[in-house]
Amino acid sequence: MTQCKPLGNLIMKQTVSQSHCAIDTSMPGDPIAIVRPHLRGSTLLVVGGDERADQLVRLRGELGLRDAVWASTRDSDPTPRRFRSLIRNPRLTRVVLLEGLIRHQHARDVASLCEESGKPLVRIWRSPNPVAVAHAILSQASRRLA
Repeated sequence: MTQCKPLGNLIMKQTVSQSHCAIDTSMPGDPIAIVRPHLRGSTLLVVGGDERADQLVRLRGELGLRDAVWASTRDSDPTPRRFRSLIRNPRLTRVVLLEGLIRHQHARDVASLCEESGKPLVRIWRSPNPVAVAHAILSQASRRLA
């Protein structure tokens, strides 16, 4: 199923899928340049896998974020308590879920917490590089950019 969402003078087409969300390389323009003005000064939470400081630095710099925080996940801790306070933080504006690096239950818990808190959630496959995050925001959450 494809949905069209307006973003300024662009129309973003989103293929709706319940599993993995692929990057749509057919989108016109530089995705980072499109989302940067909307993300400038905001805080992003990355959930899944182990923290990679170099990726956080790149996200902050290339997307113009005030801050980027990583919530690492471990298979030995099935509880969502560590995500709850991070997601409910009023400074947090968006959550990036790393599919393939997070337990299914953690993913469901994070999605529920985001819904309860009104925080946009985007899903990407494993690597939170700035281009992948920008593409995911445009294809999955463009109506919530403002």
